[in-house]
Amino acid sequence: MALTRLGLNQSINLASNVTGALPVANGGTALTSGFVNGVANPGKILKIQSSAPTSDSNTTSATFSTYHTDGYNPVASNSTLFVQLSYCYQIYGNGATANGTGSIRISSTESGTTQRARQSMQQNGFGGSNTYYNESSGSISAFWQPGTSSVFDILIQIATLGSGRLKMLADESGNVEKAVRMTIFEIGA
Repeated sequence: MALTRLGLNQSINLASNVTGALPVANGGTALTSGFVNGVANPGKILKIQSSAPTSDSNTTSATFSTYHTDGYNPVASNSTLFVQLSYCYQIYGNGATANGTGSIRISSTESGTTQRARQSMQQNGFGGSNTYYNESSGSISAFWQPGTSSVFDILIQIATLGSGRLKMLADESGNVEKAVRMTIFEIGA
């Protein structure tokens, strides 16, 4: 960083009196231009899209079914997606087991249906009863490069792990105990 010559009692104008990289501590980026390795604005958020399911969804099947879908149209074919889902769920013994189970995953359809992240949940015991249920919340995230600028779907899918019932709760606006939201961040290359 270089400073041009200043007169007595003259303040520094960062736009005209500084050349080179402005140090990070002074509000700069430590870059001498807007490029890193020849790429303009690397890591810049290109687009944010958010959605929420509008109705509850139940399953007793160990085969994944779709709980929520959001169509996404990428800004660039070489970008990376970061998808964050916060969810609320209920596991129930369904009159058959005291150990209810469930699984949730983020999938995408840009080249067939591809699982991007998966998380499982289980409630053991239910106090020894097969009619108890437990409500809880969680979050899951996925990070990948779709390699296309064409529209595709991002799916939230659910299944049991073979026992009980899994109920995914819908977003209830204003109810912080049931705040369900999928947010998609597209990050430039």
